[in-house]
Amino acid sequence: VKGATVLTGLQTGAINLNTTFLDEPLYIGKGKPKKSWASNLGTLGIQGALEKSSNVFMFKTAIALGKGQYKAHQPLDLQTKAFDTFRYYFSQFGLGVKTGIDLPNEASGYKGSQRLPGFLLDFSIGQYDTYTPLQLAQYVSTIANGGYRMKPQLVK
Repeated sequence: VKGATVLTGLQTGAINLNTTFLDEPLYIGKGKPKKSWASNLGTLGIQGALEKSSNVFMFKTAIALGKGQYKAHQPLDLQTKAFDTFRYYFSQFGLGVKTGIDLPNEASGYKGSQRLPGFLLDFSIGQYDTYTPLQLAQYVSTIANGGYRMKPQLVK
C-alpha cells in the first residue's frame, strides 16, 4: 500500500514532489526501533522510496499527515483523525471497502480499532488494517488504469 500512502501524502499536502526523507531507524519512546528492511537506505525522494520499499519514508509521511514531530526516544503525538484521512484516500483505490463484485457475502477487510501513533505508522506500510486479495488486485489495477477504479465482475 505504499503507493497509496504516497498519493495520500501528496493529496493532503503532507508531502510534495520534492520531499526527501532520511531513511534511518526511528526510536519512539522506549520501544524497539521502527525501520526499513535495511538499517539505512539513505536520503530518498518519492521514487527512491517506492523503488526501495522504504518503511521510514512512509512513517515520516504519516507523521507529517498526523501533524506530529518526531524526536528520538520521545513519545510521538499524532492527530488521530489521520486514520480517517488515510482510510478515505485508501478507499478511493478500493482498499478497506467492498469492491462491488457480483458475489454474495463480500468482506471489506479488517479495520484496526485502536488509534495509537505507532499503529498509524504501521498503517502507512500496510500492516494495520487488512485487505482482501480482491481489494489488493483492484488497488493495483486502479494504479495501472491511471486512477480509474473498475468494479470487478465474473465472466464465463
